[in-house]
Amino acid sequence: MAGWARINQQGRIVIPSECRAAAGLKPGDELMIESVGEGELRLRTKRQAIKEAQTIVARYLPKGRDLVQELIDERRVSDAAIVADASAVIALLVGEPFTRFDPLRLPGAAISAVNLSQTLARLREIGMPEAEIGTAVATLNLRVIAFDEPQARATARLRTATRHAGLSLGDRACLALGGMLGCPVVTADRVWANLDVGVEVVVIR
Repeated sequence: MAGWARINQQGRIVIPSECRAAAGLKPGDELMIESVGEGELRLRTKRQAIKEAQTIVARYLPKGRDLVQELIDERRVSDAAIVADASAVIALLVGEPFTRFDPLRLPGAAISAVNLSQTLARLREIGMPEAEIGTAVATLNLRVIAFDEPQARATARLRTATRHAGLSLGDRACLALGGMLGCPVVTADRVWANLDVGVEVVVIR
């Protein structure tokens, strides 16, 4: 179907009714206008533009492959998207078994400064020199997040919801950081798995 239209002084054109009908266009439809060459424009609805994009991708997408799920899985396993609890870090450093979580995902994880302090204190208690503690922890390349006022408030809000489980300040600081970053927290403490605080908990074993 073809028709003629004239561009007025305001740059507007009226699409002939027979062309609109043939293309299934209705009043109020939003159109994508694309310049495809000198003196030539292409008009498409959003639905048609999306359909064409889907057709292009479909030519290359292997049957059965789920790109959306792959992206979600990558986000879940991304080191930068994990908050480490002190217990998980200590478990890794002392070589305890990880049966439900890949320990190779811990390096590069975020950690609250409170939980880092807990980790350093435990290592000092077993007689490790300061320099060797620093070297051991540095190999994990943890992203230390300062315990600032917003985190202090978030940690305080968890007190009531976690009192029955006997969580410490460090425990709540870890969960609060996970909530603020929107990341799962990784811990060796199985008690956390039963908490309902709006944070995903991953237990290492």
